[in-house]
Amino acid sequence: EVNTAWGQTVLLLYSLCRKINLTLTKYQLVPYGNFSYIKVLAENKELPLYGSGGFKLIWDNKFDSGMAAFLECLQQFKEEVERGDSGFCLPYDMEKGKILDRSTGNSYSVKMQFNSEEQWTK
Repeated sequence: EVNTAWGQTVLLLYSLCRKINLTLTKYQLVPYGNFSYIKVLAENKELPLYGSGGFKLIWDNKFDSGMAAFLECLQQFKEEVERGDSGFCLPYDMEKGKILDRSTGNSYSVKMQFNSEEQWTK
């Protein structure tokens, strides 16, 4: 289920970036269904947005890095759209693998490692 959700999310952001002719600076989104990933352009490295599930997924640094890279891609998309349309506003800011809630001032890490299930699923 998590792999499918990430696959759909990558496909959506990939499509939105293509629609506005946005070329990401550090990453390339690769929508590939349940096995979608992000390619790090400078290192020619792949960061998977999928896992085999279970306990192993919790300790997978590449999966964590992939989720943090996705947030960077989303932040870049957000900034590009806001430049052209001042009415566009996502409800959360993203920074260094964290989602920032403006209303409470709290930040939530997308990384699973060293994170509680309650915090990760917020």
